[in-house]
Amino acid sequence: MQYIPALDGLRGVAACGVVLFHLSPTTFFWMWSFVDLFFVISGFVVSGIILNSLDDKGLSLRNFWLRRVLRIWPVYYLTLFFVVCCVLLQQGSDQFLQDQSGHARLASVFLQFTPYYFLENTGPWQPYYFLPGFFHSWSLAIEEQFYVVWPLFLMFFSKWKSCNSKRALIAIAVVLLCVMAFSVHARSNLQWHPYMLLSRLDGLVLGSIFALLYCRGNLSTQVFRHCAPMLLVIGGIGATPYMVNGLSVGGSAHDFLAYPGVITSFSVLYLGLIMAVIFNPESALSRLLASKHFVYLGAISYAVYMFHVPLLKFL
Repeated sequence: MQYIPALDGLRGVAACGVVLFHLSPTTFFWMWSFVDLFFVISGFVVSGIILNSLDDKGLSLRNFWLRRVLRIWPVYYLTLFFVVCCVLLQQGSDQFLQDQSGHARLASVFLQFTPYYFLENTGPWQPYYFLPGFFHSWSLAIEEQFYVVWPLFLMFFSKWKSCNSKRALIAIAVVLLCVMAFSVHARSNLQWHPYMLLSRLDGLVLGSIFALLYCRGNLSTQVFRHCAPMLLVIGGIGATPYMVNGLSVGGSAHDFLAYPGVITSFSVLYLGLIMAVIFNPESALSRLLASKHFVYLGAISYAVYMFHVPLLKFL
């Protein structure tokens, strides 16, 4: 898959949207959904990388995971170090340890893979009281878990030559959509936190299906161009009740728990946006997102995302 500068620009826009949301959650109440824009982009880009590797010389899991680690962990653990230092300066080491619920629970947050799998479901934000200013790392945990599971899934199916056929691609897409539907059902019944991989698969699944069709589907550019506005309309219609409620009552951003399908709707909307940007490169929006300033913003978007919450909280 060739490099698409406009996607970096979209990453930058997503990061800025999340910053605005945290600055004023009531004014920009819907911009929490830009995290799901990140997920759609990640699903598309990472799946494309895996599929290209499988087509060339085969996928090296060791190299793939090592590159993910080198991309994510330095900024992640630097942010964690900054947060712990700020908490220690504010509270002192004795008070800090007294305020926490034991090293075992803290370790699950530090290691980023397990917070919501082993902590009691006592409210959507409860685990993050253990380490103020680091709660937004839940999205990185989801991405890390996706990077572990998804290449194994694609490698398993790549062993069959028929998996390149359109029929097999459709079957894989149907399986992924069923998994996503199960995820939405679990989220709607509050069986799982909405900050786990198993309950936040919408954007990652849709981005991955798009990558499968883009890399293996042999579909024309015209097909994707026609699909983009349809997805924008479908996603917009699905998100409308949530948006209308938020605008009318100035509702809390976390009212999305009362609208189980709103995460899916925003993910569909953002998939349509990504398609429109990729397959209409001459449009004003695509040229703007591919400009050097937006590309640079996309290059630092991960650091902006990780550091803005502790900076806002402690400074």
